[in-house]
Amino acid sequence: MILQNTVDMMRTLRVLESEGWKIDSEDLSFLSPYLVGHLKRFGDYSLRLNRKPERWIQDDVFQHAAAAMRAQRRAAAT
Repeated sequence: MILQNTVDMMRTLRVLESEGWKIDSEDLSFLSPYLVGHLKRFGDYSLRLNRKPERWIQDDVFQHAAAAMRAQRRAAAT
């Protein structure tokens, strides 16, 4: 859930910037992908592990963030 929220937030920020909005780090400090008030934490969940990954997995925003995280982990391990 947090990953999807992060991707959605990044996409929305890109759209806002393309529309001319100025977004600085102070604005971003108020955002959080960890919004759980609407979640049913202990509900029944059905996982379909054989389905194809969703298209956002191939999105440039996600791929860039994932690559940066992998590089950060490699640097920390050395």
